[in-house]
Amino acid sequence: MTKVIAVAAFSILVSACSYNPIQYEQQRMYDNALHNKQNG
Repeated sequence: MTKVIAVAAFSILVSACSYNPIQYEQQRMYDNALHNKQNG
């Protein structure tokens, strides 16, 4: 289940990155923080 969400988020990020790299970078950092929080 988590993998499905990760893949979906990744594809959204890739499409976002194609026109707004700054937004992508912020989103990636946010996702990393969220991921770390979920995994203790």
